[in-house]
Amino acid sequence: MCQEQPNISLTARLKVKDCAQILQMSKRSVQRYITAGKLKAHLVGNSYRVFGRDLIIFWRAN
Repeated sequence: MCQEQPNISLTARLKVKDCAQILQMSKRSVQRYITAGKLKAHLVGNSYRVFGRDLIIFWRAN
């Protein structure tokens, strides 16, 4: 996981692949955190979106 706090907009709606790139982890790991309820995400169609503020909250908790 990245060492510095991600520099993203709090209202950004990020795809799983974008979250994985920001956090420096695999897309599958991000999906596991989402399904486990550790990373808050919203289902849009058949894919997840994560608000920037939720990604920062997740990053701070880990």
